[in-house]
Amino acid sequence: MAEQLLSATADLTSATLRRPFNRGYLSSLWSHLFSSLLRVTPSTSSLLLTEPLFNLPSIQRSTDEIVFEEFGFRSLFVADSPSLVHLYEAQPDLALGLSSHSDPGGMTILLPDQHVPGPQVRKDHSWITVKPAPHAFIVNIGDQIQTIQLGLLPLCSYTCAYGLVSKAQCSLVVDCGFSFTHWAPVFQNFTVNYGVKRMDLGGQALTTYLKEIVSYRSVNVMDESFFMDDVKEKLCFVSLDVAQDLKVSR
Repeated sequence: MAEQLLSATADLTSATLRRPFNRGYLSSLWSHLFSSLLRVTPSTSSLLLTEPLFNLPSIQRSTDEIVFEEFGFRSLFVADSPSLVHLYEAQPDLALGLSSHSDPGGMTILLPDQHVPGPQVRKDHSWITVKPAPHAFIVNIGDQIQTIQLGLLPLCSYTCAYGLVSKAQCSLVVDCGFSFTHWAPVFQNFTVNYGVKRMDLGGQALTTYLKEIVSYRSVNVMDESFFMDDVKEKLCFVSLDVAQDLKVSR
């Protein structure tokens, strides 16, 4: 386990890392994580799980089975990593949801959710949140009924808010993984899938390249993958000024 590698007595000479998913150890790793480290009770907890972009349906089904059948979580929310980036700078006063509108039809029936605030109805120049009542629906009279019955133009507008958006709202996320890198455009917490680009180059290739450089110039570290991974994570960074950083490194 990862925390066992950090003990002072652990000998990491020529240690080799293996991904638990490839070896079938995912369930054992999650069991240790939930019970010993996070100390959560799955039956009373919800799980937020990130997955790679364009994950295979077979892997998604297997993950769902593990989460619900083996661990018994109450609920599961699966998202790709880029779609969660904006939550780091989310503004509480910005709501993600339906814009202000009135319903053109005759009637709209809403089923409120105890965990999501809304809908919000406009009164004068302010928004009033309709608090959900247990086992009750919210009925909104549409434009047609208002016009026919009251002889008035639509007077009621409402919105439904269900999340937060960041101040930026639009960004490009570079997600560098173990064996590939994705460039993903994100708009209001949603990944624009048709704009995603992939390159089969990731952290593993960078670690291998770093081992080759150090081995050629100094000491042979080709078998020290764990050590060089640690060096990479502590010393490597994304340059915002390549020319200046190259000048400093020389």
